[in-house]
Amino acid sequence: MKVPRPWLAPFAIGYACGVFVWEACYRWGVFSTRRLSIPVIGVGNITVGGSGKTPLVIRLAQYALERGKCPGILSRGYGGTRSRSSMPVVFRGRESPGPEEVGDEPALMAKKLPDALFGICPDRVRGGTALQEAGADLVILDDGFQSLELFQDLKVVFLPEGNSGSFATSVFHFLPAGNLRDFPSRLAEAEILVYTAEAGEKGESPHKRQIRDKLETSLGIGKNGPEILGTRLRFAEVVGADFEPAESLEDLRRKKVVLVSGIARPERFAQFLRELGIYPVDHLILKDHASYSDERIRKIRQWIKKIEETREVDRILTTEKDLVKWAGSSHPDTRLRGISVKMDWLEQSGWTTQIDPLLERTKG
Repeated sequence: MKVPRPWLAPFAIGYACGVFVWEACYRWGVFSTRRLSIPVIGVGNITVGGSGKTPLVIRLAQYALERGKCPGILSRGYGGTRSRSSMPVVFRGRESPGPEEVGDEPALMAKKLPDALFGICPDRVRGGTALQEAGADLVILDDGFQSLELFQDLKVVFLPEGNSGSFATSVFHFLPAGNLRDFPSRLAEAEILVYTAEAGEKGESPHKRQIRDKLETSLGIGKNGPEILGTRLRFAEVVGADFEPAESLEDLRRKKVVLVSGIARPERFAQFLRELGIYPVDHLILKDHASYSDERIRKIRQWIKKIEETREVDRILTTEKDLVKWAGSSHPDTRLRGISVKMDWLEQSGWTTQIDPLLERTKG
C-alpha cells in the first residue's frame, strides 16, 4: 500500500514511536486507567477524518434516549475555545453554546439531541466525571479509542476507509506521511468493528466476509475477535438555516445548486448528492472544521457571484456540520440549505446485543 506523503516519512516514524510509548505506559502500569461508576461507550477509529463517528454517536444517544436513559456525550470540542481548557463544561443539548465555543461537531449533535447531556473537555476523566455528577446514565465518548486514561465498557471502532482492501501496517503510514493515528493491531481490542455498507448491502454480505478475511490475513484477527457490524448513511431531509425542513428532495432536484463543504471527505459528500440525483454546478471545498467568519462568508459570496455571471444559482447546499456554523453567522443566505442524514444499523440485533446489557446497568 502506497504512502500518501512519503517525503514526511521520517516524521511518521517519530509519531509512531510516540504512540507506542504512550500505549506501553498504560500496558506496563506507568499510567493508570480510571473507571466511572456508569458505563462508557467509546466511538473511535485508527485513522484521521471522516469515518462516520458523529452520526454513530448520534445514533447511539438516540437509542439510549428512546429507552428512557440520559446519555452524556463527551467531546474534546475541537475547533472551539473550550477545547483549550482542562475544566469541563456540561450542558443540555437545547442549551448548547455556539460552535465557536464548543466546536462544530458537538454543536451539531446538540441540535439533534436536545435532551442529551454534553460535556466538553480535553481531559477525558474530568469530563466523564462531570457528566456522571450531572446525572448522565452512561457516557458516549466521541473519538475515544486513543483515550486510554478512561475505561471503556464497549469500544466501537470504525475500520479504515477502503476497508475491504489490505490494512496499512507500516510505521510509514502514520501521520503525517499517512493517515494512521494508531497501530492497526489495536483493532483486536475493540468489541465492535464498524464498516460502511455499500448500496443494497444487508447482513452477512460478500463485502463483510471480505473484510473478515482481510482482518485475519493482515492482522491475525480471526472469527473469535471483535464483532463486525455495518452502518449506512441515508438521506433524511433538506433543512434550512433553522435546521427545520425547508423543501422536498424532489423540489431540490429541479434547482440549480452550488455546493460548499468543509469536511474531511468532501468528495464522498458530493458523490452522495449525485446518488440522490443532485448535480451541483460547482463545489467549493474548504478545510475540515473551517470557520465561517464574516470574511470567509464574503469570499464565498464572491465565488457564487462569479458563477452567477454565466448561470443562475437557486440554492447553496452544505453539510449539517457546515450549516451549524454558517447559519449562526450575522449574514446567512436565504438560499442556504443543509442535507440532513441519518445512520442506520445493519443487523440491528448485533448492535442491541452489545448495547442493551450496558443500558440495563444504568440507574435511569
